[in-house]
Amino acid sequence: MCIRNAVAIITACVSLVAFAACDGDGGGDETPTRAVPSAAATTGTVIAGATPSGEIRERDLESDPAVQELIEETGGEYVQENVIYADLSDDGIDDAVVPISSGGTLGNVGFIVLTPTENGTTPLLRELPSESGGIALNVVDGELVALEPVFGPDDPECCPSMLRQTTYAWNGAALALIDQQTIENPGGEVKPDSSQ
Repeated sequence: MCIRNAVAIITACVSLVAFAACDGDGGGDETPTRAVPSAAATTGTVIAGATPSGEIRERDLESDPAVQELIEETGGEYVQENVIYADLSDDGIDDAVVPISSGGTLGNVGFIVLTPTENGTTPLLRELPSESGGIALNVVDGELVALEPVFGPDDPECCPSMLRQTTYAWNGAALALIDQQTIENPGGEVKPDSSQ
């Protein structure tokens, strides 16, 4: 469990490098904007132990009714390159983690996990964050890890001081939340401008 947490924390650090891009000098007329999590955090990656399956990859996920409903609800958009394929339901067949992008600097504003069925797909999990967007997703050891920014009262929009790490895993019947914790964002601290 310690190794898995260490891997997840390292993944969080790498995934949210974009959040650390804040200069925090407080001067100038520019308003900081929230950075989109890096593509490495949200795109499909070969996951150790995942069984390749072309079945879900051949589906038109953008037209899937559950995906369309989430797009409509969030006002976001589908981005094929951001879909992650991995066996999350422990049946030897890849499922699809479909993030819904804001289409701008907010990053991912929700996601849905779909498993293939004979006539389409079945949603295994559907999540919308309770706060702002910026969800980074990854699969670690067959578990889905979602990272969201948690802003303190003095944090600029670009640089959250904390991250909410939520882990989902197959419990034999469903893809369920198994752990949620708030961790420090190692790159989220605001540094004063050294030129002043």
